[in-house]
Amino acid sequence: LNDGSWFQINDNFIDKLKNELDPLFIDNHDILCDCNKKREDEYNSYVCDSSPKDSILYCLDKKSIAPQGQSAIEPCDLIILRENVAELVHNKISTRSASLSHLFNQGVNSVTILRQNPESKDKLKELIKHDNGFNNQIDNNQYSVTYGIISNKDRRLKSDSLPIFSRMSLLRCARTLSLMNIKINVFLIKDNVNRKQLD
Repeated sequence: LNDGSWFQINDNFIDKLKNELDPLFIDNHDILCDCNKKREDEYNSYVCDSSPKDSILYCLDKKSIAPQGQSAIEPCDLIILRENVAELVHNKISTRSASLSHLFNQGVNSVTILRQNPESKDKLKELIKHDNGFNNQIDNNQYSVTYGIISNKDRRLKSDSLPIFSRMSLLRCARTLSLMNIKINVFLIKDNVNRKQLD
């Protein structure tokens, strides 16, 4: 059931989705920890502040790399320096289809504009204070994308933890990123907050 309409999904298609998406889901992440915060911005700030001392990362939540005069485009929630790439981490508290589709598209849109617009690339460098550690990765478009989904779903479910329409959105975005030679990971972040009590 989606927006008041019933859909029947072919079982073979679901199997194909699972076979292609499950390998994207990772069991561990060295920076992303369990969520004990009510809001995403609080979680992102906490992760940045509590990361291991030898980690190099910045919180870019609510920042923008949009060209002048254009509506805001958030580069990511967290950017982490890896050996060969700048990891762009996008986090979301939810497993609702609309929220996740926005999340997945955000990952594609930020990489696309960084690769195609020098102004956006310069704005990213400004946001991370021209940290020399990132220069090579940014200049050479060496990125990876990690989607952090904050949920109480069992991590072992992998793609089965997502609604069918979200899986379809993720597959489309993963294929787009793959064409750009961008590695993608999905990490289910354990949610320790009782969201029902917050409603």
